[in-house]
Amino acid sequence: GAAAAAAADGAGGFATAPGVRAARYDGEGLLISADGGAVRLWSMERRRRICSLKSSQGREELHAGGVSSMDTSDAAVLTGGGDGNLRLFNLEDLSLRCSLRGHAAPISSCVLLGESHAASASTDGAVRLWDVDSEAGAAGGGG
Repeated sequence: GAAAAAAADGAGGFATAPGVRAARYDGEGLLISADGGAVRLWSMERRRRICSLKSSQGREELHAGGVSSMDTSDAAVLTGGGDGNLRLFNLEDLSLRCSLRGHAAPISSCVLLGESHAASASTDGAVRLWDVDSEAGAAGGGG
């Protein structure tokens, strides 16, 4: 995939590779972007990439089919992908907290609900609530 460049554009923003699918700003200087299957953390103050989140195998591609949705909190980043899976990362040490599997279609939306719960929806209309501490998802909805 195309790598994001840490170059400032003429408007004071960041120039990145085409195909950014999701972006979140924490309000305190950290921008998180997803392009393709990679999630990158950017310093707004330094206007450059800090790092990329890595899979449990050490790869930058977190999801087959790309990152399709993302949510953040002060302590975590939740990603949903075209592979129907979710990944939850601890922002303190950038570790993968857990992988959540249970959707049969690509994730269309995901959201963190406090420190130990999440919700996700997939393109087939299924909605799941997750207890991330037990990695269990309860199915709901459906298409």
